[in-house]
Amino acid sequence: MKTAQKGANTGTLVQIEGGAVKTIADAAAPQGTTIGVNHLFYNTPARLKFLKSAATELSHIIAAVSHQALARPISGSG
Repeated sequence: MKTAQKGANTGTLVQIEGGAVKTIADAAAPQGTTIGVNHLFYNTPARLKFLKSAATELSHIIAAVSHQALARPISGSG
């Protein structure tokens, strides 16, 4: 995950591997938060056989994240 607040000179990089925090460091990052997920089932190979195409899995992820985001809108400052 990379995250940076509006107007900040630097952002923060957080890397987690196998459920443990691997890195927390200052990093160049655009305003906002970007989360990347790779090798989600690396330690549970039995789940790999149930995965569909990359496009199908991405659409499931987008739907899940969108539902969570819409359920918790950010309140405005005005």
